[in-house]
Amino acid sequence: MRDGVKFTIAGAKLISNAAYAEKVDQLIIEKKLINKIECNGFVKDMPSYLQSLDVLVLASWSETCPMAVLEAMAAGVPVVATDVGGVNELLRPKIEEAAGFVVPVGHADQIAEKVKVLLGDESMCEKMDWHGREAAKKYFSLEACIDAHLKIYQKSNGGLR
Repeated sequence: MRDGVKFTIAGAKLISNAAYAEKVDQLIIEKKLINKIECNGFVKDMPSYLQSLDVLVLASWSETCPMAVLEAMAAGVPVVATDVGGVNELLRPKIEEAAGFVVPVGHADQIAEKVKVLLGDESMCEKMDWHGREAAKKYFSLEACIDAHLKIYQKSNGGLR
């Protein structure tokens, strides 16, 4: 593993996932990664936490529309995520305005490859940062959601009175 790289895991260890959390802790010890991986538990100030990251990785097997990806985009953090739920629609990896990379589920090697690409290309990170922030603002801000809802109401009701 490259020197100077540190990984963090954020999120409360839920009772419903206690066995999984224990397995993750054991793997960190077994693989001798205690000095490379920090488990933060519940994070109160998520915007500040996200802004401290160079890359957000979402290695999920199943999601709908992962808020972690949207929050990272809003914070200007490039994302490497597995192809679950709405990730492709959020990150738009196949266009110039991509906010991150999308890899197939279960391909840790491709996740690692894309993280290395981002860590080695500051210009690409800056572009993805900017595109993510702009997309989050344009499509998912409170104002954008209100406008979209108003348009639906106006269209279905023949216009608001």
